[in-house]
Amino acid sequence: SFETIQSHQANMSSATNGAYFKRLSLAKMLSRTLDVYCKGFWTFTQLAAARVLATSFLWSLAVIVLFGPDFDPPSRQETAEFVAYLEDISGSVYKLLALSFGVGLLNGLVYALSWGAMVRAVADIYLQRAPSLKDCATVGVRCFCPILLAGMVAGTAIWLGFLLFLVPGVYLTVVWFVHQPAIVIEGKMEVGSLGRSYELVSNSWRYVFCTFSIIVLVVVGLQLVWQFVLGKFMERTAPNLCYGCCTGAFILSLSNIIVIPIASIVVTVMYINLRIEKESMNADSLAKDLGESSGDAAYYAPLLDLDDLDEASREEGNVEQYI
Repeated sequence: SFETIQSHQANMSSATNGAYFKRLSLAKMLSRTLDVYCKGFWTFTQLAAARVLATSFLWSLAVIVLFGPDFDPPSRQETAEFVAYLEDISGSVYKLLALSFGVGLLNGLVYALSWGAMVRAVADIYLQRAPSLKDCATVGVRCFCPILLAGMVAGTAIWLGFLLFLVPGVYLTVVWFVHQPAIVIEGKMEVGSLGRSYELVSNSWRYVFCTFSIIVLVVVGLQLVWQFVLGKFMERTAPNLCYGCCTGAFILSLSNIIVIPIASIVVTVMYINLRIEKESMNADSLAKDLGESSGDAAYYAPLLDLDDLDEASREEGNVEQYI
């Protein structure tokens, strides 16, 4: 009934606007990231695991195609054998380059799919809705091309920027920090998402830079700890395992299941935080943007302020279309 929807909307608006839609300090933003991660842990873990498994499979497949199914390089601990192995494959430098390029390209495709899905999951948590793996995956597929192309444009420019004395690369990384959520939430296209990110980050560059720096340190730190612990463990249990082989590469990448969601959550939380600061974003505007960009307005309509619903529909009592 209309009264039921009104009651539901009032409860949701009070919860989301009061708890989540406030401008965050740097410390509170990092705390919010952890909070969102915990609330959507299972969904984020599934999405990250799918990405890690897909990447590991592509690496294994590329190794088998280029070097054969018996590819098994010796451990670095076997010094003589390892040196001989390096000398033996020295003529296969083109294969190694092809392997690196091919896996990097395919990993970029998986990256683009997972980004859209994780941004949707964070947005749903902000609206106090349990993220659905199916819905998130659908958004990932829908936003695949814009995220991929925007990432290629941004990545190329940032790479060139780092070659030019580092500073331009850092600057571009920061000003384009939130372009993926602009694609998923607002429906921006490739170049438009980069422009939108620049618009939001303007006058908040240091704030975004500090957040970016902390997250890089956290992610790199977690990966270094994992590699150190794993290295010590493998020295005792499997000293002959080489991380260049399929099994070793997969084990080494397991830490990414925990690390991958962190970046997506931080970027999306930062995007929403910047919009709260600059545009007074609330639950209504987030739900409206998601409904329009996803083409699923009915899913988010119960979260919208009923004053914004179609006047004729309210007068006729025809509110089922918003459920």
